[in-house]
Amino acid sequence: MQTKHFELGNGLEAKPASRSDAPSLIELVRRNIKPIGRYLPPLAEVITMDRAQAHFDLVERQIAEGSLIDWHLYQDGILCGGIRLNHIEANNRKAAVGYFIDVRYQGRGLVSRALAQLLNHAFEDLRFNRVELRCHASNIPSQHVAARAGFVLEGRLREACYSDNGFDDLFIFGLLASEHVSRDPKF
Repeated sequence: MQTKHFELGNGLEAKPASRSDAPSLIELVRRNIKPIGRYLPPLAEVITMDRAQAHFDLVERQIAEGSLIDWHLYQDGILCGGIRLNHIEANNRKAAVGYFIDVRYQGRGLVSRALAQLLNHAFEDLRFNRVELRCHASNIPSQHVAARAGFVLEGRLREACYSDNGFDDLFIFGLLASEHVSRDPKF
């Protein structure tokens, strides 16, 4: 699957993740080590160039296998986060979505705008039938993102995630193609 570049309005872009992003990604992770470590422990390891190269090796392998499409988010040319379709099951026409955002850019609707475009792409271009969003029960902002995007809470997995704070429950949200309302990501 070809990763497209999306202009999302007001200086926000979703660009295919690239090894050339490594220095900026390392800086972003170091600046946000606590929240990233809590919710995305593997990403929190991307704090050196060696670990960044290993991260991109894995990303490239997953893209080649067809199980991942990965974008980095840029606001006015500055790397501020990422969003991806992962756990892609082409035969079942489903995937999961994951994202992160620099704390300096939280609360601006950037993830919601990027997610709107990603969902349009997943349902309209890639013809997926289902997209899942999983988040820690303690991650209230992600729950709000899911609700704004139209996801339905489908379940709670007890103590399914381990992080620096111990075990946390995991919420599973789902959105079906039949429920998706195409949204303008430039809102």
